Amino acid sequence: MLDCPRLRGPPSRWALAREREDTALSMTTSAENSTLLQVHECPSPDLLAAAANSNPENPFLTSRYLQARTAMGDRPLLMVETLPSQQRMFSAAFLSSGRLSRSLDIPSLPGNPSNAFLSGLEQMCRRRGIYETTLNTYASPDLTIPPLACELERISRQEFFFDLRTPVEQWKIGRTHRQRIRQAEKLGLQVLHSADASALQVHDALIRDSMQRRHDRGENVSLAQDHSEASYLLRSGAAEIFQAVHDGKVLSSMLVLRACQGGYDHSSGTAPEGMSIGASHFLVFSVARILQTQGCTTFNLGGAREAEQGLRSFKQAFGTQTTQCEMVRASLCTKSRRIAFMAAQTVRRYASIFARPQASR
Repeated sequence: MLDCPRLRGPPSRWALAREREDTALSMTTSAENSTLLQVHECPSPDLLAAAANSNPENPFLTSRYLQARTAMGDRPLLMVETLPSQQRMFSAAFLSSGRLSRSLDIPSLPGNPSNAFLSGLEQMCRRRGIYETTLNTYASPDLTIPPLACELERISRQEFFFDLRTPVEQWKIGRTHRQRIRQAEKLGLQVLHSADASALQVHDALIRDSMQRRHDRGENVSLAQDHSEASYLLRSGAAEIFQAVHDGKVLSSMLVLRACQGGYDHSSGTAPEGMSIGASHFLVFSVARILQTQGCTTFNLGGAREAEQGLRSFKQAFGTQTTQCEMVRASLCTKSRRIAFMAAQTVRRYASIFARPQASR
C-alpha cells in the first residue's frame, strides 16, 4: 500500500482549492460516447488491486511499482477510463516537479488512447501546468497514439515477448541461438537469483560494458546511465535480478520487473567473456523457463527502435512475438505556460553563461 500523506488539523485554503481541482479532474467525461475518465491520487488498495487484476501480465500496474516510483520522488496518479460497456481501463501516471516545470510520465497504455482519454489528459495538464507529458507503451498491446498538440518527439518501436502458455518444446528459437544456449549449458553455466546490493553493483557494471560495445559499433546510445531506479525497484519488490554465473563469476545479468503473471526485461548486460560462450542467450532462455514454471504467461524482452537492428535481431531470434507501438512526448499545457517555460530556460541559459569566469569565455 502506498504511504499517502494526510492533512493534520483544518485544511488550508491551498488544500481546499487543490481538493476542488482534483474533484473536477476526476469527472472528465465525453458525452459523445458516455466514456468517463477519472484521475485518482493516492488510490485505495482496492483500486490498486483492480488495476493489477485488469492486466496481471503488466508489471507497470502493480502496487510495488508505484511504491518504487513514489520512493524516487514521483507523485503517483491512477487514471481510470470507464467505457460504455462499463469495462475499466487503467493507466498509472507519475507527476514530477523541477525548478522550472512539471512533467508527467505514463509508462504503459492499456490500448489505443480514446478521444475522451486524450481530452481528459490535456485538461489535466493545462490545469496543473504540466509542461511535458510522455506516453510510453511498455508492456502495451499493439497500438497507435493519435497526433497530439505540440508534439516534441514521436518514436516508433517494437516489443518482443515469449508466450509462456506455449510449451518450451514448441518455442521457435533460431538455430544460432539454440547453439549458443547449448554451448553455455555444456560449460556448466548456472542461473542465480538475487536482490542484494552486491548483485546490483555487478548488474550496473555489466550494463556499462554492453552500452560501451553498442557505442563502439556506432549505435546512438548514452554512456551516462542512471542506475538509481533499479535500486528502488529492488527494494520495493517490484523487480528481481537473474544472473548467469560460470566458475563463480557473473557473465550476464538481467533485472526483471514482475507482475502476477508476467515478467519484463527492464535492463540487462553481459561481460565481454560472456559474449563468446552464449551467456546472454542462456540467461534469456533460462529466465523464460523459470517464469513459466512460476505460472507466468508472458515474458517481455523489452523494445527496440527501428534503427536498433542488432538488438531487434537478437530478441526476434528467440522466436518471440512482437507488438508494434510508439512513444510520444508532447507539451499539452497552455500556450502561456509554454512561453513562460521557454523564457525561463533562456534566462537560465544566459545567466549560466555570464556567470562563468571571464577567462573561460
